[in-house]
Amino acid sequence: MKKILALTMALVMVAAMCVGTSALDLSKKTLMPQVWIQDTALYTWVEAKPEGADEAPHVALGETVDVVLTNFSDYGKLDMTSGCNGYGFQICDETLSTEVAGDSSTIGFTISDMTFKADGYDDIVVPIAGSYVKDVKTVQYDWGIGDNNANFNSEVTAAISAVVGTDAKAIYDYFSALTSISYTITYDSYNGETAGNAAEAPADTTAEAPAEETPAETEAPATTEAPATTEAPKTGLALAVVPAVMALAAVAVSKKH
Repeated sequence: MKKILALTMALVMVAAMCVGTSALDLSKKTLMPQVWIQDTALYTWVEAKPEGADEAPHVALGETVDVVLTNFSDYGKLDMTSGCNGYGFQICDETLSTEVAGDSSTIGFTISDMTFKADGYDDIVVPIAGSYVKDVKTVQYDWGIGDNNANFNSEVTAAISAVVGTDAKAIYDYFSALTSISYTITYDSYNGETAGNAAEAPADTTAEAPAEETPAETEAPATTEAPATTEAPKTGLALAVVPAVMALAAVAVSKKH
């Protein structure tokens, strides 16, 4: 009996540890695509933004957005004297937290090729057009939680380095000369759910039956004594026991920016 009790308490403890560890925010079924660059001096990380915006664009489930990035003011924060730590393009799932590792999702999206325009350079087109379904899972790194995104970093790097080269100053000069980055993206699905699925969900057509009118009683009904019951009252006692059981069991036992 003691072994069974100990095993039961341990299972309750494991289950309790799982509850509340997920940081999924299902109110944020949006994607946040980011064109980013990072230096190797202070690992300063910056992103391009739409004109007048203070962060990257957001794309709601089922939405199509023609993205045009023209705000590159944050690039002035970069110190490229010691090199370029990397640059690219990532599509963050906003339901995933940057505080808890292990949360995951499957996002579907359709995107066009990306076009980079910069003063003094020929246009650079990154050939990534297509429809994609990507599995995303957050990972714990020494610097924090990352990988809450699907990315096309290698494709962007390959396209730009083919024209600009790999020298840190050359890369910085190119990014400093950018005038626009443009592409179109559609958020198709989240874990198989589409905006159309939600819209097509049948409405509840169950109508509440009208209350029947009954004639007024002219005589007080006879009172009957409620039958005795041995059922325990439905209170929060069971929930209150869980922390105590947990305590006993314990004795027994890509970087989102």
